[in-house]
Amino acid sequence: MALTAVNINKTRIYVSRHDPDTQNPTKWHLGFLDSLRRAQIDDQITVFEADPGKPDAQAKTTLKLNEARVDLVRFGLKDIENFIDEETGKPVKFETITVLREGKSYNVVSDTILRRIDPDILYELAEEIKKLNKFTEVEEKN
Repeated sequence: MALTAVNINKTRIYVSRHDPDTQNPTKWHLGFLDSLRRAQIDDQITVFEADPGKPDAQAKTTLKLNEARVDLVRFGLKDIENFIDEETGKPVKFETITVLREGKSYNVVSDTILRRIDPDILYELAEEIKKLNKFTEVEEKN
């Protein structure tokens, strides 16, 4: 069987292993990142800066792993079900915004929503979104 083109509109529902509500958990709708967006996010992880006026000086290296994780979720989270507002007890309304990156418009989850996700859950979601980009066992065997 030949390789299959990626369906960038496909989503998968994910429930956190840390969700305390096993009867009615929060459902995170995770989407695939296209190859170009994923490469741009991966490229932002490590930044090298050199001073052209001082060619013998050591370049400064900055790791931006957390920023990349946030962007994975920013671009990969497509919807949320049963994400409860602690004050009101009602579900948080999922919001998106349009951003321009590298000359292309993307519809992404709003910063308002991202700020409300616990950092440990956000990192967990980022890892799950990355997994969507990997070959399945069947694809690897072919």
